[in-house]
Amino acid sequence: VGGGFIGVEIAEQIKLSGKEVVLVEVAEKCLWTAFDEEFSSEVETLMTDMGIVLRTGRKVMEFVGDGKVEALLLDNGEKIPADLVILGMGARPNTDLAESMGIELNKRKAIVVDEYMRTSDKNTFAVGDCAEKKCFFTRNSVPILLASTAAAEAKIAGSNAFHLRLIKSNKGTISAFATKIEGRSFGAAGLTERQAKAEGFEIMTGSFSTMDKHPGSLPGSQKINIKLVFSKCSGVIMGGQISGGDSVGEMVNVLSLAIQKAATSTELNAFQVATHPLLTASPVAYPINAAAMDMCSKKCAHLNEDLEI
Repeated sequence: VGGGFIGVEIAEQIKLSGKEVVLVEVAEKCLWTAFDEEFSSEVETLMTDMGIVLRTGRKVMEFVGDGKVEALLLDNGEKIPADLVILGMGARPNTDLAESMGIELNKRKAIVVDEYMRTSDKNTFAVGDCAEKKCFFTRNSVPILLASTAAAEAKIAGSNAFHLRLIKSNKGTISAFATKIEGRSFGAAGLTERQAKAEGFEIMTGSFSTMDKHPGSLPGSQKINIKLVFSKCSGVIMGGQISGGDSVGEMVNVLSLAIQKAATSTELNAFQVATHPLLTASPVAYPINAAAMDMCSKKCAHLNEDLEI
């Protein structure tokens, strides 16, 4: 139960062990908090192709059984037989200790922290899943529970434990994700197109597809799909999503840094990269460069009308 990263990854591994698997997700798509529809659909296709049964847009109403689960009853009346049910619906922070100390908590019971990871008691720091996360762009509280985020927060807390050092502060959570399903890698950082629009941002997107080696006929080559989200006015990158081979993991980390540094579409279009036929896409079709160029071409399309060629 749950179509986030935990649910999807566990479902894949159980299916690989030869068991029958049904995944139930209340949202219309799996991984909907990290990806737009085209990438979520790609994940779902891989899952159904390997035999995982998906029930998206459905709620579990009841666990049926006497002393042991025998079935799940969904909101549409469907009854799914089950020998085992695994709940992968996220987690709530265990902050009983902080609450007993009088430390301020938010509505989700996460510990409220400032940009130096200090709690309401300035001599107490909090990091990791128990600490509140705020979106890099909106400063709204977001339920992001990641080891990579916790590691970054720990470095900030450690740097500021004895006195504040402005060189390290938390400006917000980028929400950088990576996973691998059926040999294909997926990564995302920042806001999706759907999330950005829901927050009221005026945005433009750039997309590109290519092979991750050049030429693409080389053994082991995989197709890379990339989508970048930019502010329409400033051209600053706000998010990105990628699917492809193993290079996706580090490419998403590049996007995370680009977001932190407020890189623009023109900067990403022209930033210099190392390429090699066996390791990367072609230098004239490097995915981040090319997707940024796609956005630039859309933004400057009106200029072409004034050109005399």
